[in-house]
Amino acid sequence: MKILALGCGAMGKVAIRDLVEHGNFGEIIVADYDAKKAEEYVRRLGDRRLKAEFVDVTDRAGLVKLMKRADLAVSTVGPFYKYGLAVVEAAIEAGISLVDICDDYDVTPKVLELHGKAKAKGITIITGLGASPGATNLLAKLGAQRLDEPEEVHIGLVQSAADPEGGPAVIYHVFHSMFGQVPTYCDGRYTEVAAFVDGAEKVAFPELGEFELYHIGHPEPLTLPRYFPSLKHVDCKLALNPPLLRDMVVGLGEMGLISSEALEVKGVELSPVDFFVAYLGHLSEEPLLKGVPYEGAVRVEVRGKKDGKPARAIYTAQARMNEGTGVPLSAGAQMLAAGLIKERGVFAPEGCIDPLLFIKEMVKRGFTGLETIETQSVKEFKDLAKEG
Repeated sequence: MKILALGCGAMGKVAIRDLVEHGNFGEIIVADYDAKKAEEYVRRLGDRRLKAEFVDVTDRAGLVKLMKRADLAVSTVGPFYKYGLAVVEAAIEAGISLVDICDDYDVTPKVLELHGKAKAKGITIITGLGASPGATNLLAKLGAQRLDEPEEVHIGLVQSAADPEGGPAVIYHVFHSMFGQVPTYCDGRYTEVAAFVDGAEKVAFPELGEFELYHIGHPEPLTLPRYFPSLKHVDCKLALNPPLLRDMVVGLGEMGLISSEALEVKGVELSPVDFFVAYLGHLSEEPLLKGVPYEGAVRVEVRGKKDGKPARAIYTAQARMNEGTGVPLSAGAQMLAAGLIKERGVFAPEGCIDPLLFIKEMVKRGFTGLETIETQSVKEFKDLAKEG
């Protein structure tokens, strides 16, 4: 079987490495707009199955032609609000299954609307299989299965600004999801909140400490209620580490300095957001971030009832962003190739993946996490590695 890996950036490199180390593919095509970067990475890994190619995902005909050379594709080409829908549409035209790490709330519903077209082609599209969304969705699904009546899902994230492996697409996503009005799910309906302003809540993470979280624009509140109709509330909140960067992001947005509208500066056209993405890409070298850990963290809490009584399931895990995002993508693609995911159409991860099988794959790669099942009289702790 041949697999096509679109994107050779921070997330893509981790996914490609995992495909080499754990996958059973006869050929792995690594395609990037920067063909030289792809060639250098292929050479560094030194696996005979790897082949580097140029790709421009905005060239529909060229992308479809490249996809037709493979049996399955993965995509880390971001930001997804720009490129996610086009890549999925090309995969459907080419007739191959695809797994991506789409993390933008506005494009996700558009991708899910293509379910019928993908099903008619007999292919599977899994959108948003990274850390968040991705692992968060599947931990929420596991929690929902642990309870008799799941009613609420609360997702908390800490994202490190110190990690030099974030990549520019991540910073574009930060600005896109953390400013303006964004959707969330409350009292059984979708509503809008002010990103990074509303919903302030202090949450403790086992390895990193306590952070104040705020609503952000993310796919989980849009997808989880589709598959779990008993849910009445789903939110996704985040803190940047160090926390003072939150004020900077909000302030930049309020001043219009994350606009994508190009300005002419000394004869050069440049948008404010392009400048700040380039600037923040070097911020990890600044004294401001000394001592800030590279790792981020996730916390997923599912509330509801068990045996007729209030209960909750809580999951926590910690990892660097590139590892926590690229590895789930690769693991999901390998599960699909192995026939462990049989549904056809377009799905968010919780719509087609068994969470315990996914955890088993992650445990193989050294990932750990903690599960807490809490009722009125009992609190049970479990190392998720034992699920593997």
